Amino acid sequence: MRGTSVKIKYIAPVMMMIFVLIAACGIAGCSGEQAKTTQMVGTGITDITPHNSENRVSYDEALTAIRSYDTALANKSTPVKVYYIRGSSIDSSGMAKEWIMGVKRGAEQSFAIYSNTGISLIPWEKSIQYSEILPEKIVRPADLIKSHKLMISDLQYPYLDEMELSNGVYTLTNNSGPVSKSFKFNSANGATLT
Repeated sequence: MRGTSVKIKYIAPVMMMIFVLIAACGIAGCSGEQAKTTQMVGTGITDITPHNSENRVSYDEALTAIRSYDTALANKSTPVKVYYIRGSSIDSSGMAKEWIMGVKRGAEQSFAIYSNTGISLIPWEKSIQYSEILPEKIVRPADLIKSHKLMISDLQYPYLDEMELSNGVYTLTNNSGPVSKSFKFNSANGATLT
């Protein structure tokens, strides 16, 4: 009887090891069944590292989105007036990482931030102290960059840090290069200012 209990004592662990080995082989692909090749789209690990233009937005896209978002959200018909524009990390085509616009709708003021992830509105209690920007009467940022390509290319290291428009003046700045540089342009005609 004693020899039988020894055999039973070892059978359970041996059976467990065999089961674990079979399961491990099946999981690892050792089952002998040929794998089917299918292409899965939109699954797995996604690279979230910013890449050139795919995470950038145009000024026109930002302006349209801010105007329509604010109108839809507030369900108001009073037009949004723009008083300040700032783009950050701008490439040679005028696409920015984000656009910030100081806007007013009647007595309500806010700063709208638009990027490839969407819009954020930050209510602003203090008065926005800039003159109104009429988007249809200014040189668009992409056109300004295009018309002063040689001068501005000196600022892009590899991106232009910021492009700001307030009180009729574009100020383009780059602080990330070896030397901080900036240029000013008339927003109505794109002429260089000294």
